[in-house]
Amino acid sequence: MASTCYAYSLTEELPFCAGQFYRSPLVDIYRAFANQYDMFQGALARDTWTKGIVKELARQPRGKGLVFDAGAGTGIGARLLKSAGNFVVASCDQSLGMLEQAMGWSDEVICGDLARLPSLVHQYDFVVSGFDALNYLRPNDLGLFL
Repeated sequence: MASTCYAYSLTEELPFCAGQFYRSPLVDIYRAFANQYDMFQGALARDTWTKGIVKELARQPRGKGLVFDAGAGTGIGARLLKSAGNFVVASCDQSLGMLEQAMGWSDEVICGDLARLPSLVHQYDFVVSGFDALNYLRPNDLGLFL
């Protein structure tokens, strides 16, 4: 399926990358689950983020930075990072349905396939993933985020 990948900022829609990209069947599953995700997974996600990523980033000397959240889902990580420090958060996910929930918390929302965005990732101070998004990457693509 031919498609165009867009970055959605809170103020405007910007062309991001054009061309073919793999559309995972997970996109449709997560779109259907988006409105209920926080109800079912929210407490676990908040606990995981608070004890792990947020705790680590809050200890950084500056307490601020540009954060790329790979597989951001509904933006739980962005919410917690914004309350923990002066972080600018870009939330990236393949599911626009999930990202629609994140739009009020993230400074930038990027809808796209993580495997197609490695050059973008290097613009950030921190690349984080709170749950299993990196598990869906092929081994060669995973190396792009390390």
